Amino acid sequence: MSAGSNKPRRPQVVAHRGASETAPENTVAACHLAWQQGADAVEVDCRLTQDGQIVCIHDETAARTTGSNLVIAESTSEALRRLDAGSWKGARWAGQRIPFLSEVLATAPAGKRVYVELKSGVEILHPLQAVLHQSGLVPEQTVIIAFSAATLKQAGPMFPDRKMLWLTDLRAEKGGGGLVPSPATILATLQNTGADGVDCRADPALDAAFLNTLRRGRSEVHVWHDGVIPNPELFRELGVDSITNNRVRLFPSEA
Repeated sequence: MSAGSNKPRRPQVVAHRGASETAPENTVAACHLAWQQGADAVEVDCRLTQDGQIVCIHDETAARTTGSNLVIAESTSEALRRLDAGSWKGARWAGQRIPFLSEVLATAPAGKRVYVELKSGVEILHPLQAVLHQSGLVPEQTVIIAFSAATLKQAGPMFPDRKMLWLTDLRAEKGGGGLVPSPATILATLQNTGADGVDCRADPALDAAFLNTLRRGRSEVHVWHDGVIPNPELFRELGVDSITNNRVRLFPSEA
């Protein structure tokens, strides 16, 4: 950006499930590709296995990405890691495994972040403490995110040095009644959970007034899209803190 430009700063770009536009989601390969492409952070979905291990996979079962109907919470990590989690995305990815969270954390370069989305309930929190402690990453390199306000509320005292964000599926209300949840609901949830901010669906109806209300409540505002976000410049102009989506290279290089 040239000197004196008033263009808003570029939001941090978070690779959704790794560089999942190209590579198989939630795999070590997807994370490595995201770092190679210049991602500021990667986001991975985390679930607890029957034997108390944290693995990275989005769905309750392994069916969509491996072809196996194993239920994550009812299966051992050994059984899950025998599955091929890469071939569904193409032959070049054959042999990719459902990774342990520890393996994903080990890919993070200095100064980069991993957004850890908790798909399991509060039972994942104590194992998560152990994994993060053993990772060797500084607290600023991991961000805990979850849709469950109850899980975040319990996580707060356990992870006092980690940033936490409440995930919400922000959508325009039918009949033109505005966006839900409302800024008041979001701020109340953040106060109740102790979370540092909100990470909401990147609805194109999100506007400066909505965002400024959250800012006045001292909330960070992040947005996510479960594909490739079609209008990143809109959210850049709004000044969001980060954009999570499947593509890393959202903005042209700046001088």
